Amino acid sequence: EYVAAEPMFAKVSIWREQRYGSENLDTLSSVMSLADLRQNVGRLEEAVALVKWVHERLVKSLGRENPETLKCSNNWACMLEELGKPKEAQELYQEVYDALQERLGPDDPETLTAANGLASVLEAQGKVGEAEA
Repeated sequence: EYVAAEPMFAKVSIWREQRYGSENLDTLSSVMSLADLRQNVGRLEEAVALVKWVHERLVKSLGRENPETLKCSNNWACMLEELGKPKEAQELYQEVYDALQERLGPDDPETLTAANGLASVLEAQGKVGEAEA
């Protein structure tokens, strides 16, 4: 059960941050797990705050176009879209899509996944022409 697991995810996240620091990849992975759990139980605002926190540290430690940072950006965009913030989601999806297209090429599965997220948010905003491009 998600609710029963939350205290353990929180405890592990805090422990790892105290032991390894806030930019350690294990710490950030634990915080992302906590964010995923909170998203799954409908606590989306809290999940977004955690993902934003993780994203800031990934950008600082790994760089904006690192695959882990891009994965986090994509997750953040999904959450923003779910929260009803399509413009913010679109910006992140676009950033992820552009970086992956340049890094991996237009036909890579990760690039196509990012393209799908971008197309979805554009369609939801009635920008079907842009989504088809």
